[in-house]
Amino acid sequence: MYQSSVLPSTHTDLITTAAYDWFGKRLVTASSDQQIKVWSKAADASWNLEEEWKAHDAPIARVAWSHPEHGSLIASCSFDRTVRIFEENSDELKSSNNKRWSMVAKLSEARGSVRDLAFGPSELGLRLATISSDSYLRLYSPALPSVEDWYPLFNVHLPSLTSSQPTGSSPSVHNPSEGGISRTKTNNDKSLGLSVSTAAGGEAVGGGRCLSWCKEKWWGMILAVGEGTEGEIKIISLPHPSPAQHLLTLTPPSSQTPSAPSSKTITSLSWAPSCGRDHHLIASGSRDGIVRIWKVTPTEDENGDEHGSDGVQGGENGWKAACLAELGDHGRSVSKVEWNATGTVLSSSGDDGKVRLWKATYSNRYECMATFDAHPSEETSVNGGDAEMM
Repeated sequence: MYQSSVLPSTHTDLITTAAYDWFGKRLVTASSDQQIKVWSKAADASWNLEEEWKAHDAPIARVAWSHPEHGSLIASCSFDRTVRIFEENSDELKSSNNKRWSMVAKLSEARGSVRDLAFGPSELGLRLATISSDSYLRLYSPALPSVEDWYPLFNVHLPSLTSSQPTGSSPSVHNPSEGGISRTKTNNDKSLGLSVSTAAGGEAVGGGRCLSWCKEKWWGMILAVGEGTEGEIKIISLPHPSPAQHLLTLTPPSSQTPSAPSSKTITSLSWAPSCGRDHHLIASGSRDGIVRIWKVTPTEDENGDEHGSDGVQGGENGWKAACLAELGDHGRSVSKVEWNATGTVLSSSGDDGKVRLWKATYSNRYECMATFDAHPSEETSVNGGDAEMM
């Protein structure tokens, strides 16, 4: 049985992003109205507004909760080119002049809209990855125990990454020395050799789009990133303090029908928890309305044993990938994809106003097991699932 509920309409503009906390009992929403709102789930399954505040000076693109091991933190990114981190002051009671949430850090290294961010697996420590329209992947870490001072571990210029050699020697890739606190100086794009094209409305064309962490700590810091307008996904290893390494590029199969140049642009990525699998699953959504599921197989050593990113050397490093499924039911741009906690059910949402749940059958074919309509005036539809449990 599948149930849905509707939050009270308190945002004054389009809701652009939402995220549950680790336990699924709190929800943060953000909007083009520059506001962040935190909701808590009541005993009757309704959602109550806990806190709201103006967080940015432009529409907010993404919000994320930290793992509870690192306290109660919310990170947000925006078209105002900043990343802001908010901490909950649990010891203080909310009053008219005393907010429970306060901003503890503002990261302003980006020279373009910051489009996506995500906290890394808790086993890797408190890590925050961001990606922006200036084509940079940035990885931050705080000077613990304080969460007020964040420094960049990596500033990776994505177009500079090639499969033939590790990247890190160019001036556009910055690796501060281990143990030191360093902030990237703001340089203009010309001095860094960047060329950022903009559309008629001023929005950057191409650049970094989205990212997702590998959930398994054994592999180290590995991320999948979507960049550019060709629908390519890059798998990148960040073996600090060594330079960033490009492991693999996932290229979507050639379409049989002509499409607009930007139709394959990746809009969302989700790296599934492995849960005992000998391979990784990565889901992607794109503007061509297709959800793709990729099977990524890590490299093996001479004895046939898989090893982590520390053993990766040069080029694509033996990593292999295949597209398991192309799911085009949305028919319009896919806005978000996300795996469940075991990597067995994939949810996707699109501009068609529907949320779909996908599951693999015993024959490893992905089928839609449920469809939710975003319009409360219409009856929510649940499609009978022929899919079997994995």
